[in-house]
Amino acid sequence: MFGHPLTIGGAYELEPRYVEDRRLDPRRDDDTADVYQDMKLELFYQWSKSLSFFVQSDVYYDPEVYTESGLDQYEAAIKLTQAWLLMHQILDSGFSLQLGRQRMADKRQWWWNDELDSARIYFGEDTLFAELAIAKELGSKQSDQDFIDAVSDRVVRLMGDVIWQWDPKQNLSLFFLS
Repeated sequence: MFGHPLTIGGAYELEPRYVEDRRLDPRRDDDTADVYQDMKLELFYQWSKSLSFFVQSDVYYDPEVYTESGLDQYEAAIKLTQAWLLMHQILDSGFSLQLGRQRMADKRQWWWNDELDSARIYFGEDTLFAELAIAKELGSKQSDQDFIDAVSDRVVRLMGDVIWQWDPKQNLSLFFLS
């Protein structure tokens, strides 16, 4: 596209489920069957060696196709999972900047594994890697919600880590989260 590569990808998931006696009481009419469906779509565009764009969305539909009680319901929504701009190796330095809704996770997923609206700066060379990010939810990213979850509303997060890898199998990592 415009002389640069555009990568389009996606996945479709279909998961039928039947739950019998959810409340462990065989006399209750609470058996359900649903057919969860999820479709992910990704677009990655590399404008230049140092500028890239990425968008990922998720469309899901979860209807109850059978309920023993006769009360059926469904969930359906479109969710913006990620949408970011990456400026890689700014001015041929070791620094990169990523802005937008992006996945924030540490390798071990001890502290963080979520998508957040954030600004993140990276520094990397052969044996040293560091990143610093500031994140704050800017609005709902899901079509069936017009609010920010109360747990995340008005919360500003500051995150960072430094990794010194002196050997391919040995490194020292420092993390912080505020």
